[in-house]
Amino acid sequence: MSTVISPKIKSYLEEKQFAEALETLASIRPAIDAFFDAVRVNVGDSAIRENRLGMLANIQLASLTVADFSELEG
Repeated sequence: MSTVISPKIKSYLEEKQFAEALETLASIRPAIDAFFDAVRVNVGDSAIRENRLGMLANIQLASLTVADFSELEG
């Protein structure tokens, strides 16, 4: 997921097209929601768990590339 979207976000940010970068990031929300609805991240199999945690880390990295969302209130 992130490997496909990150180059788009990077390109938008380089061109100072911040709204487009945020819209691109927001476009993966349905997939992220579906992931959390259907997938248990902390499973017993360490290889699967590490893979799933890696996917989440990629999503976090893509998000932090666009904005520091921790600064938002509410």
